[in-house]
Amino acid sequence: MNPAEIRAILRAAKEWYMGKRIILVFQPHTYSRTKALFKEFANSFNDSDFVGIADIFASAREPKDESISSEMLAEEIKKHHPHPKNVGYAGDWNEG
Repeated sequence: MNPAEIRAILRAAKEWYMGKRIILVFQPHTYSRTKALFKEFANSFNDSDFVGIADIFASAREPKDESISSEMLAEEIKKHHPHPKNVGYAGDWNEG
């Protein structure tokens, strides 16, 4: 899912569920894509009330890139989100 699709889905959810809280958990796909679209992703979640960012779903095609992480993305989203306290790192879905 790209940033424009995230914005469109959240807008639609906000209209469809008017007056309800919108809770989103997002798992970025691949390190390279997350890095390339970092700023766009950071500005894509503003129509949600709560955002959790899970660990990046890695691809067998590329090695782990330590210069990008879901924790970094969550922190960047906080800078742009209307409710920064409602944005957080959700961790590894395979644990716990």
